[in-house]
Amino acid sequence: MNENNVPKFEILEVANSAGFQIIEIQEGEFEGIDFNFSQVRIEEENDVGRMRFDYTVVSGEVSEDETSRFVKVIGDILISILSDQMNKPLGAQTVVYAGGVGAEAQ
Repeated sequence: MNENNVPKFEILEVANSAGFQIIEIQEGEFEGIDFNFSQVRIEEENDVGRMRFDYTVVSGEVSEDETSRFVKVIGDILISILSDQMNKPLGAQTVVYAGGVGAEAQ
């Protein structure tokens, strides 16, 4: 895990049937679980922005007791991905923003 307790992960070259990129967790408590984000949004609550996301576990299992920890881990992965993309020069980003605004929108 890195200094921010984000487990090693990989964005796989394959996408699921809906076209969402699959992410494989490669270490830690949820090692071997593949999942994808389907919708990511920022909502305002009491003048504070909160990130919300929907996800699907593609392979592996997350028990009901593990769900809150899993959501925290994949939330940290999401922030890591977004931070990484924001630090790349314009046009060098590799994340596709489906339904978004901009040249890379699908």
